[in-house]
Amino acid sequence: MKLMIAMLLLSGAAFADKLEYVGRDETGAAVVEHSKGRQSVNVGDEIPGFGKVKSVDDRELRVMRQLSDDERAARKARGQVPVAAEVRIVPRRDLSSLPVPIPAPDK
Repeated sequence: MKLMIAMLLLSGAAFADKLEYVGRDETGAAVVEHSKGRQSVNVGDEIPGFGKVKSVDDRELRVMRQLSDDERAARKARGQVPVAAEVRIVPRRDLSSLPVPIPAPDK
C-alpha cells in the first residue's frame, strides 16, 4: 500500500513538471501544454513554473529559468554546481520520435 501511494505521488509530480511544445498557432506563436493548460508564447514570454522563452523554431523551444538563492544553496549542499539558471530544451511533440541524421565522419 505504501509503495502504491509513493508511486501515485511521484507520478503526479512528474506530470506537474511536464512541458510540451505542440507546434505553432495561426499567428506564428509557439503553442505549449503544461499542468495549467495550453498557452501560446513568443520569445520573452513567461511560462508559469518553467521560465522565460528564449528561442523558438519549428523543431524546439528553449526556456530559461533563474534559480533562487535557496535552490542554488540546496544544489551546493548536494555537491552539485550552483548555477544561476537552467535552460530547458523542449522538442516539438510530433518530431520528438523522428530520427536525426548524423553526418558521416570525415576521412
